[in-house]
Amino acid sequence: IVMSLMIGEYMEFALKRDAELVELSGGRIWPVIAPEEMEGAYPYVIYAMDGMEEASTKDGIYGDTVREEILVCGRSVAEVENVADAVRRAMERALPAWNDESDERPFLVQDQTFRAGAEDFDLNHDGFFLPLNYVIETER
Repeated sequence: IVMSLMIGEYMEFALKRDAELVELSGGRIWPVIAPEEMEGAYPYVIYAMDGMEEASTKDGIYGDTVREEILVCGRSVAEVENVADAVRRAMERALPAWNDESDERPFLVQDQTFRAGAEDFDLNHDGFFLPLNYVIETER
């Protein structure tokens, strides 16, 4: 198994264990897609891997570069921005905490970089959304 394919474990650790984010989102934090029965319940957060590349030398693979998208959805721009700020703080707090418990982890996170976000409105869901993109460097 390529350990970084388990990046969802890190994302769950980062987002679902953060008290501030859980409170602001009402605990509505899911991988890949929101459950159908939650349609129209705002705000919520979805996270999904957007791609991955190996990091290697002639001695072999030593880690991966993983792209992760976190989608924040809400009824207003202000709500989306507020939850998105909480997501960024949760991600900042997660990295040292994850690595501190490294004996229990399938991989270490060496670095994570926030890359982009652009607000938009979705007519089909009558809500605003803001994708937050991260590049996460892992070590096996």
